[in-house]
Amino acid sequence: KAELFQEGKAGELYLKNRVVMGALTRARCEGRVISDVNVQYYTQRSSAGMIITEAASISEAANGMNDTPGMYLPAHVDGWQQLTKALHNKGCTVVAQLWHTGRMSHSSFHGGKQIVAPSAIK
Repeated sequence: KAELFQEGKAGELYLKNRVVMGALTRARCEGRVISDVNVQYYTQRSSAGMIITEAASISEAANGMNDTPGMYLPAHVDGWQQLTKALHNKGCTVVAQLWHTGRMSHSSFHGGKQIVAPSAIK
């Protein structure tokens, strides 16, 4: 077997092979909740040793793009648990990319309120 297809580790994470699928922003999570469509998308790619998921907002204030997943409400957690279980059942390691969009965001995502960012917004 080529080294790429041999088992390996990323830190403490076991990888069935050394193929890693990087994070892709897909904007296909209506209501910011992982659905069967998302689970199907990722499981179709589960031959990778590890998948880094699309970025998930860490709070309501972190949103800054339409239809990206969240990870701050119980419904979000339920969706992520289904996705994680499906990938683990395929022997695929999965890690989540978390984000806060900061200055990239727009007040329209926050009911007209000023966005939250690490520096002054002018």
